[in-house]
Amino acid sequence: MDIYIKPNYRQFFAEHMGLVLLFVATLITMPLVSSLEGRYIQIVVSFSSLLIAIMGIAKYIMLTAVVWIINDDTLCRIRGVFSRHTDYIELYRVVDYSESQTFMQKLWKVKTVCVISTDKTDGTMIMCGVNAQNDIVQIIRRRVENCKKEKEYMKSLINKKAVILACLICFFSRSTYAVGVQVDPALAGAITLQMNTLKNIYSKREKTQNKIIQAEAAVTVALDRMHKIEDKILGYMANVQGAFQNLYQIKRAGELVVKEIPSNMNNVRCAIKVGGFQGTFLAATVGTELRSMTMDMMSLYPFLEQLVTSGTYNTTDYDNQGNIVKKKKKVNLLNSAERYYICNTVLDKLENINTSLYLLAWEIRTMRWRDLFIKLDPEGWAAIMTSKNIVDDIIFDWNFNVITYCR
Repeated sequence: MDIYIKPNYRQFFAEHMGLVLLFVATLITMPLVSSLEGRYIQIVVSFSSLLIAIMGIAKYIMLTAVVWIINDDTLCRIRGVFSRHTDYIELYRVVDYSESQTFMQKLWKVKTVCVISTDKTDGTMIMCGVNAQNDIVQIIRRRVENCKKEKEYMKSLINKKAVILACLICFFSRSTYAVGVQVDPALAGAITLQMNTLKNIYSKREKTQNKIIQAEAAVTVALDRMHKIEDKILGYMANVQGAFQNLYQIKRAGELVVKEIPSNMNNVRCAIKVGGFQGTFLAATVGTELRSMTMDMMSLYPFLEQLVTSGTYNTTDYDNQGNIVKKKKKVNLLNSAERYYICNTVLDKLENINTSLYLLAWEIRTMRWRDLFIKLDPEGWAAIMTSKNIVDDIIFDWNFNVITYCR
């Protein structure tokens, strides 16, 4: 006879008593709030009450959408609202039981029954909301004992049949003698049957182990492939990031070479022209420095662009007839860090040239002769000042001797 068990409705109150009290509180509050002038408060309270009611109905439906069926051989659980999922536990696999009650379950006279088995897929089946007066554990225990007895009886019956069959085979087979001693046919049949059983068990284990080894090998190969792909992706991402950094550096270097450095050179020339006689005196010295900076600038940027973007750099050479020939020489392939270092070094030098030109134009406009002399030729200034100090010392000594000895 099958026994059907469903969660009692009191389990809902035991689990969600707070939700029920909150719903009751909103119902009590609604008439009180309706007397107030605040319309928004009424809307909030009404919406909260409706939301709590929907949540409570959904939880009650989910709670009651479960049924447990106890029959002679299995313990079955069927659950689901829109779909259906069924779990089975063979009763002869059940090994333990437990009952528990929370404080709220004691108040509402319901309990939770837990059935523990050796089933691999669903080893523990929990039955919530069972009426506390129903002794479900005893019913399950009796049926489990009956199933185990039937299982043992079937095993013993199969073993007896196997032994009888082995004895019959040995009885009708040819008698075997060895050194005058006759072999017991029943014993030989039992040994043969046991050996065949062991061989079958070992063959199944060997097949299972081979499948496991093959699966592990396939997983290892797949992981190696994934690691290689990850390394490639990380390499590509590093190269892309480095390429964007190099493009920004090339763009900044191009701005310096094309726009800012020539503009500061023009500012220096304009400052020299405005300076009058002072500017004419400084034209030769400043012109040499401008030519040096121009040569540095024109040599740095093309080298930077060719090295980073093409992997080659241009050189001039002479052929057999003495004509100038441009040749391209390949460089070693650089990684992103090396390219960033080279670009950053060249960009720093160009920034220094630009800053020096800007400061030089400002100094020509604002400094005096002495300051410019010190700035442009510090060694010559030091030599002149040393000579001036020596002459001042000689004049001082002469005046001192004249005053002392001529009176």
